[in-house]
Amino acid sequence: MSLSYESSGVSYDQLDAFKRACQQAARKTAHLLADHGYAEPDNTRGESCYLMEAADHYLAHVE
Repeated sequence: MSLSYESSGVSYDQLDAFKRACQQAARKTAHLLADHGYAEPDNTRGESCYLMEAADHYLAHVE
């Protein structure tokens, strides 16, 4: 017997679609970072670690 996500009822097709939809919705708020002196570096959204860039440092967020 082998264990897999699929055999336990996890459907990555559905999860990935939901993740992409969440990323699109969240991307609409990225401009708000500027009010706090931050920006979103290109290609950070959706990665294991989300980065916010300031003039002299980064903040990282891991969910």
